[in-house]
Amino acid sequence: MSRSHLLVAALCLLVAMPVLAQEEPSANAWELSLESNLSVNQTTYSDNWDGSEQGAYTWTSLVNGRAQKQLDEIYNSRTTLRLEFGQTHTQNPVTKDYLAPTVSADRIDLESILRADYGLALDPFVAGRFQSQFLDSRDPAEDFYINPMRFTESIGISKPLLKTENRELLTRLGFALHENLDRNALLDATTNEYGSDWTYDGGLELVADFKTPLLQDQVTYTGRLSLYQALFYSESDKLEGTPSETDWQALDVEFESTFTAAIAGHLNVSLDLRLLYDRQISKGGRLKQALALGLGYTFI
Repeated sequence: MSRSHLLVAALCLLVAMPVLAQEEPSANAWELSLESNLSVNQTTYSDNWDGSEQGAYTWTSLVNGRAQKQLDEIYNSRTTLRLEFGQTHTQNPVTKDYLAPTVSADRIDLESILRADYGLALDPFVAGRFQSQFLDSRDPAEDFYINPMRFTESIGISKPLLKTENRELLTRLGFALHENLDRNALLDATTNEYGSDWTYDGGLELVADFKTPLLQDQVTYTGRLSLYQALFYSESDKLEGTPSETDWQALDVEFESTFTAAIAGHLNVSLDLRLLYDRQISKGGRLKQALALGLGYTFI
């Protein structure tokens, strides 16, 4: 199968997942939610300020969406969407002009899961996930949008360990295939040549999704833990004899933890923690912490 065919198949999987098993209209309605948040941080110093501080302002926009439906007595479809983008604008201490903005947050994450419930201890599932970012500015000569891209197709067994009206803990274990497309990859460091690069890998993946209210329903906690062990990698031959020869074999870890609380009206506060470990990218773990106070809206 060609690369273009794999790309089309992954896109079709993401688009068609919510209706894969629906042969006729269901009486159950979709459970829909869409939340947005905009936070802004701004500092300004007068011309006679004694120090090297610089004026700056940072803004971040976040959208979280979720659609879930019990298609029939057996099949359940759930799709989640997270969009995040933010920039930091810093002031030149001499001219007082604001410099070109730098990206402070950038994320696109769409995942769709189709689960079957046959009343067994473990039931099958199939899932598709698309991950990217809005702006890729690694190349100073040209900006790329929606790049790089990662497509994940997975299949295996799932088990809801906890399921109530407000709480849910869903675990799944299966085989996952990652397809990575980078249209702005460094192909040759000696000649500084950039171009498109397509890689893929496959292995075992364990995912746990958890959601629960806290503090008498005043705070909502959402957590996700993903463990991935690669079994093969398309570029492994090129890495033989190099210091990073076995990096792709290391366990990948993705942990997300989000606390959200409404203060008054549309004013809310959120705390995001994200820990990533991918030895091919960094020998140490990457941690992101974001505390935001801003305006939040629930549209559905």
